[in-house]
Amino acid sequence: NRFVPFFHRIRGVKIGKDVWIDKTVIIDEAYPENIIIEDDVRIAAGSVIVSHSRAGHYLRQHYVKTRISKVKICRYSFIGINCVIMPGVTIGEGCVVVSGSVVLMNTKPYSIVSGVPAIKIRDLKRIDAK
Repeated sequence: NRFVPFFHRIRGVKIGKDVWIDKTVIIDEAYPENIIIEDDVRIAAGSVIVSHSRAGHYLRQHYVKTRISKVKICRYSFIGINCVIMPGVTIGEGCVVVSGSVVLMNTKPYSIVSGVPAIKIRDLKRIDAK
C-alpha cells in the first residue's frame, strides 16, 4: 500500500508525507489535481473522494449545475471505511470521519463526524490531558 500515494501523486493529487491510502480508495478520476491530502492522513478501504459532480445532459441543462470544487483533507485526519467526501469539503486538522459517513460540509478540527449527512458528534480530547 505504500505505492498507492505514489500513483495518486503521478495522477496530480497533492499528497503530503506519511500518508496511507488503501488500494480500494477512489480519488476523483476527472479532476485529481483538485484533491489535497496533507501530512499523516489515513484513508481506509472503500472511501471515495470527489471534487466534481456532473449530472446527465438533461438535468444539467434544466435543473442541476455541474460542480467542480477543491477537496482538502488536513493533516492528522482519519477517514474511516466506506466514507464519501463530496466536492468543496475541507476535513479539518485531526478530524475523524466515522465509517460509512457522507461528508457534505467542512468539518471542525479535532472533531468526530458521523452519519449521512455527516454531523459533528463530539470533540476529540487529548489522551494525555488531565
